[in-house]
Amino acid sequence: GNGFDQHTNVVDSVRLIAILTAITGNLDVPGGNIFFSMPKLGPCPSIPVEKKCIGAQPYPLFARSFPPMLDAILSGEPYQPRVLIVYHSNPLLINAWEDRVRKAFDKLEFLIVSDVFMTATAQMADIILPDTTPMERFGFQPYAGYDGGIIAFREKAIEPIGEAQPVFDVEYAIAEKLGLAPLYPWRNTEEWIDYKVRPSGLSFSALMENPIHYVGPPLIYEKYKERGFATPSGKVELSSPRLASLGLNPLPIYREAEVLPEEKYPLQGTTCREAVYVHTQFRNIPSLRAKAPEPLLRIHPRDAYPRDIETGVYVTVSSPQGTIRLKAMVTKDTQPGLVVIDFGWGNPGDGGPNVNILTSDRERDPFTGATPNRRFICEVQKET
Repeated sequence: GNGFDQHTNVVDSVRLIAILTAITGNLDVPGGNIFFSMPKLGPCPSIPVEKKCIGAQPYPLFARSFPPMLDAILSGEPYQPRVLIVYHSNPLLINAWEDRVRKAFDKLEFLIVSDVFMTATAQMADIILPDTTPMERFGFQPYAGYDGGIIAFREKAIEPIGEAQPVFDVEYAIAEKLGLAPLYPWRNTEEWIDYKVRPSGLSFSALMENPIHYVGPPLIYEKYKERGFATPSGKVELSSPRLASLGLNPLPIYREAEVLPEEKYPLQGTTCREAVYVHTQFRNIPSLRAKAPEPLLRIHPRDAYPRDIETGVYVTVSSPQGTIRLKAMVTKDTQPGLVVIDFGWGNPGDGGPNVNILTSDRERDPFTGATPNRRFICEVQKET
């Protein structure tokens, strides 16, 4: 998610912005927040299960939150997850409090990771499956646009190299072993794409012939005048009856952070990402690495000078969760009392520390379980 999402007031903050947009008359009008047309896609099938999703009780609106999964692995409540399959993700680096994630993964009976590269998460796996790159598999992406909904198709350029397999093919093979294959409307990636685009009047063969299709109506403003809004009342709901029925605040409120700077940890920390990288990817590409060779801590002169910190020296950053070491940059681009640390490092061979060694998941957004990956308390000391 975006930096705005990685705080414990995320839902109420987003709701407040949406409310301000509505009451100032900026919904679905030129220059405002527009509801674009999206392509129609086939729904993902589901099967009835005896047990609810692990996060359903604490976060009924967002049951797939990751922190409750860690809670369940470590505590066995509401039931004990035993096997985890990870693909298209690097949870050891991207989730708050690396030490806790590591302990949870160590407790699993079996961890499978499918990836193109050896990642920090893959290093913990019992089995590593070689994934395909985007150039070795078919794919598609739906988009919204002024001219209508768009479906863009990507044809594979080459056959998978070596033993690499698309993740879906692995998933389907597991489903066959578990006796779940009859519940799947498809058997491979091509059939999956065909199923997903069918409601938009397309097929896999049609995408092979033409990779770009406009399948939705062109943009129309103020659609709510005829259709209303996608709420129970059909209106903009400043106060949400659905949230109230779940025991949640129907109106956005401000909640002060539970963990604030203290004598031992007088600074606040946040994270950023260098523009040449995406999340935890691409630090193994020499041309990009030359532009951003290592992670940095940015600290304001007012905080640096009393600590005898100059640009280029190595420092240790400590929080209640852990300690990391990295190079400092003294700059006025940050504000006094706040240090900014590069995110996404910590994979094998990149030589950088994972900033989420410093973050915590104790404090969470009450709607989604979002953790404060973008805010933590800390102290910085010059390395001696």
